[in-house]
Amino acid sequence: QVRNMYIELLKRLDDSNDRIRIEAARAFALFLPSVPRGYDPGQFDYIVRGLLVHLDDQNPEVQQGVLPAALAAAAVNPGQMITIVRECASKHRSAALCDQVIERATQLKRAEGLAD
Repeated sequence: QVRNMYIELLKRLDDSNDRIRIEAARAFALFLPSVPRGYDPGQFDYIVRGLLVHLDDQNPEVQQGVLPAALAAAAVNPGQMITIVRECASKHRSAALCDQVIERATQLKRAEGLAD
């Protein structure tokens, strides 16, 4: 079910209408907390890369719409999130939003370490 949902949401992020893309990002932010921690790494990679493309969108409203979804994704696998975002950040026009995501994932990873 997770796979079916994220595939449909990623399709909507590619819509030509910015309003639809922003709403899809909002739906992603609401959906991601239901994804199990440590979810399939390959599928998680696909989700995160799909979000990160739009975190560098030409429209700042889309970027800001995607940011909460990217921050929510960090909770699924903070370590993997950090790796993927670091890899993608160098391709973005500005790494500022990526830095926010890395900071959140780092906080979650530290908290995870304390919980062990």
